[in-house]
Amino acid sequence: MSPAERGSSRAGVQQSMSPAEHESSRAGVQQSGGPAERESSRGGGPAEQESPAEHESSRAWVQQSGSPAEHESSRAGVQQSGSPAEHESSRAGVQQSMSPAELESSRAGVQQSMSPAERESSRGGGPAEHESSRA
Repeated sequence: MSPAERGSSRAGVQQSMSPAEHESSRAGVQQSGGPAERESSRGGGPAEQESPAEHESSRAWVQQSGSPAEHESSRAGVQQSGSPAEHESSRAGVQQSMSPAELESSRAGVQQSMSPAERESSRGGGPAEHESSRA
């Protein structure tokens, strides 16, 4: 159900209802409902894509759906859906949904949903050191 031009989509890619041009999206990336032009988003490498939402280096099983925000370096099993915020370096199994706040460097299995607050460097299973917490 996508009126987009799909060029060389490989390896278990599910693209649904996205009017964008998905070119050479690889390695288990699920992109749905994104009005951006995603070019050459691949697993384990820096992604070069010309999109109005600047997605830089989205890697390795990233699910991006309907988010007009700037997702920078989202890696390793990150699920981002419906969030108009700037998610910077969200890593390692983070689920972010419907949060209009700036979530910066949230890592390690953190589930954040419907929170309009600014959460910086929240980590799972340990004391959170704000600003540059490490899993």
